[in-house]
Amino acid sequence: MNTQQQYKENHRVNEDGVIERRCTACKDWKEENFENFYCVNKKVKVLRFTPECKICATARTKANTEKNHDNVLANVYKWQDENKERTLTRWHNYNLKNRDKQKAYTADYQKSNPEKMTRYAKKHRNHDITDKEWDSNQKAFDYKCAYCGMSLAEHKVTYKQTFHKEHVDDDGYNDIRNCVPSCQSCNSTKGNKTIDELFQLGFIKNFSKVKYNKIVWWITEGYKDVIETKPPYRVLRKRNEGLSTYHWELWTVDEKRNTIECVAEAKNKKGLDIYIKEIFNVAV
Repeated sequence: MNTQQQYKENHRVNEDGVIERRCTACKDWKEENFENFYCVNKKVKVLRFTPECKICATARTKANTEKNHDNVLANVYKWQDENKERTLTRWHNYNLKNRDKQKAYTADYQKSNPEKMTRYAKKHRNHDITDKEWDSNQKAFDYKCAYCGMSLAEHKVTYKQTFHKEHVDDDGYNDIRNCVPSCQSCNSTKGNKTIDELFQLGFIKNFSKVKYNKIVWWITEGYKDVIETKPPYRVLRKRNEGLSTYHWELWTVDEKRNTIECVAEAKNKKGLDIYIKEIFNVAV
């Protein structure tokens, strides 16, 4: 069967004069447009649509992906590694255009998966850093993201929030010696990668050797002039389950300032003073 015969067999004009195409998979007749079919190449003057409708093409792709998951994932990573600029630009543009959609999705996911969020919170620790230490940390990096160089002012406009306190070493210290200011994009990109992996893989566009060296300087020498002496415990404010009120908890810590065990609770911070004196023998 030649091309003209194939075209006549799979195309027709309906009563309204609209060209319809028959999907080769489900055999349904649908109007031949971008809503129902994928375009083979949008750049050419004569548009050519795929023989399958979008529904069937999506189902086939999903089935093949599930069947050959490892191979598909390997090809995706390979393509991203070979096209780093396009990958970064694509994700950046998507995040900017779909910020409200992502926030809604995240909020819904957190409500639907409370156990996963609890495990995530335990794995992703909160820094034990004072306001003075944090300001000194940001000042050392000129109030810019340590990885890409985005300014704090630009970050507030773009993401409507301040910088993240980024753990340089995911399993390292939980205080200022392991912290650098990071924009939301770089914080998500880094994940649990080391800065060596991050620099060598080149996932962050403007992460230069100069910025890499400055981070290394901070976590080895720079922090020493600003780090403060802290007590051998941590006091944390926690929300009461199912309520909008809070209570205070007293936690023991390890040498990296990670919380280990909750040893006391109180309705307010002052209520923990007696436990601090008894358990840690420290004057409050």
